[in-house]
Amino acid sequence: IDQLGHDLHLVISNVAPSGPLMLVGHSMGGMTVMSLAADFPEMFAERVTGVALLGTSSGNMDQALLGLPGPVARAAHRLTPLVAPTLVSRGDLIESTRQRTSDLSKIILSQYSFGSSVPAEIADFTADMINATPVDVVGEFLPTFDAHDKRAALAALHGIEVLVMVGK
Repeated sequence: IDQLGHDLHLVISNVAPSGPLMLVGHSMGGMTVMSLAADFPEMFAERVTGVALLGTSSGNMDQALLGLPGPVARAAHRLTPLVAPTLVSRGDLIESTRQRTSDLSKIILSQYSFGSSVPAEIADFTADMINATPVDVVGEFLPTFDAHDKRAALAALHGIEVLVMVGK
């Protein structure tokens, strides 16, 4: 996730090298904005006029229940460092089974990824986006979530208009 903050800095430097900025991040995008703030606080002081953080976290992800019962969530956090390398090394095998289990994954996604009932089209769209992400990429990012802690970086947002939006 820290690399994403550096990547965002590079994109901004090339696409919008001057002038005011409004940054919006959803989920990992919000984590990316916070990583940018951690490493480039001067950009926030000089150029950023507003930030929107949507459905994201500044830290303590290792305590998140992920929509699961407490014991199951704790087990998932403990298993992630063990499972992630397998996702990376055996991505081809996992990709081949991914399509066969897509209906089951859509049911699980609908149950645990939305705070309330959503139209099937929304759940399908979300599942398609997730399934389009190569499993080795997912495996590389999984361990970073529990280690993600950008609470100190939030100081760079002081004096800037900030919208924080979450749902349950």
